[in-house]
Amino acid sequence: MPERKLQADVVTCNALIYACEQGRQWARAVHFLRWMLQNSLRPDEASYVGVMSALSAPRLWKLALESLEDVKTHAILLTIATFASCMVVLRRACRWSEALVLLASLQVEGLQPNPVVLDCVGSSCELGWEEFLASRSPCHEDGFARLVRQILDASSPEKAAELSVAELPIRYAQRILQIEGFAGWKTSPELVEVHRLYSSNFRDLRLVEMEVINLEPFTETIARIKGRMAVVIPKLATAMRNLEHNAGGVEDGICRWLDTFFLSRIGTEMLTSQYMALANPDPNAKRRRRVGVVDYACDPVSICEQAAKHAKKLCKEHFSSDLE
Repeated sequence: MPERKLQADVVTCNALIYACEQGRQWARAVHFLRWMLQNSLRPDEASYVGVMSALSAPRLWKLALESLEDVKTHAILLTIATFASCMVVLRRACRWSEALVLLASLQVEGLQPNPVVLDCVGSSCELGWEEFLASRSPCHEDGFARLVRQILDASSPEKAAELSVAELPIRYAQRILQIEGFAGWKTSPELVEVHRLYSSNFRDLRLVEMEVINLEPFTETIARIKGRMAVVIPKLATAMRNLEHNAGGVEDGICRWLDTFFLSRIGTEMLTSQYMALANPDPNAKRRRRVGVVDYACDPVSICEQAAKHAKKLCKEHFSSDLE
């Protein structure tokens, strides 16, 4: 256009960007956006949304964020549609951490997220658990003694909240991975539902704003998660019973899988129960001997003896025999 002494304007550039979008020429679309910025043309909402539409491939998510930063750098007025179009690219790429950062930046810009933005963030978080788990050290899976020490040290709601935020997403992601490692899990409606519940837990924990000065949103999230998890054991029992029936008998693999799953579940239950006990303390509890769910006057030997007696009683009732 300069060669022909034509004066480009925003409308002309938007038309060019739209043509690039339709022709799947994402590099040219980005070029026109940057040309506008370099030549003192102020891109509007349609300019940026058009470029984001051209950047439809998940692998181009970094370029989408870079283009948004270019617009910010030039003090262009940002709209919620501008952010939403970038969120769509991040959702396709399952970039949950970048989506959360972008969501937080909305407040800085004085914008309120619309349903499109919230849906994209939720989807990114729900689908991004595998990458999240891979980015964490494998030492989180073991170290039960370490977790117990940390729970003992979490003697206030604030400390318990910080511990839960750090540990729970990892543990829920591991449970999702364990379910997906079970052969034929998608054929069991109950296992599919448990998978969905754990995915929802992971998503909620990545979305909640945990502020030490205001723990109410986090408390509501943990309460919702604990209510959601109440149906997990019955659903798993039904799923395994059906799988055993279809297999024609008890399978050692099913028993081992359940052992691993339930042992791992103990850690998440301890974390959520400790936080809720500290956030909403029982007024009738003896404060001198309890800190959350931790009872310093507890007698482990007595509890184990009671558990053994109860197990023997159940064996007699169900199998008419005593197990030593």
